[in-house]
This record gives sequence, C-alpha cells and structure tokens, in this order.
Amino acid sequence: MCRVNSIYLYRIRDKTKRNTQITNTLKNLFKKMNKQRKKRIEQLIDQLSDMLLKLEELRQEEEQAFENLPDSLKGSPKGEEMENNISFIEGAESDIDNARDELQNIIDA
Repeated sequence: MCRVNSIYLYRIRDKTKRNTQITNTLKNLFKKMNKQRKKRIEQLIDQLSDMLLKLEELRQEEEQAFENLPDSLKGSPKGEEMENNISFIEGAESDIDNARDELQNIIDA
C-alpha cells in the first residue's frame, strides 16, 4: 500500500513538473509572438510617419499654389476647391497622426 502511494505521488509530481514546463514554454512562445507583433506595429508606425511626411509636402505644395493664385481667383470655384483640398489633407494628417499615436501606445504599454 505504501509503494502504491509513493508511485502515485511520483506520477503527480512528474505530471506537475511537465505542466510547469509546458506553461513556461507557452509563456516564452507568447512573449516571442508578442515581440513579433510589436515589431510589425513598429513597422506600421514607420510607414504612417512616411505617409505623414508625404501628405505634409503635398499640403504645402497646394497651399503654395493657392497663395500664388491671383486674388480674383482665390474666391472662384478653383480657389475654393484648392482650399477644400488643403482642409481634407489636414484632416488626413490629423487622422494618421492619431493612428500613429495609438499604435505607439501599444508599444509603450
């Protein structure tokens, strides 16, 4: 009877040890996967930063073109269209900047 209890306890300890090893392996795998996802997020942040620079350049070109219009054309449909384009680009810049900040919050967490 004592030998049976000893074997039973050994099996429980062995099973517990294997479960701990499995748990640790899964934790390490999760950390690695988490690092991989964070790396992908960092790449997206870089891409958004590049997009933001390109949009800023485009907006500045449109602003310059609008400023170079004669005053008589600034209130015309063409001038209003240019002003709307500038406004839409500013909105896109703001949205991209917010998205970039939100993704950075994930990295910093």
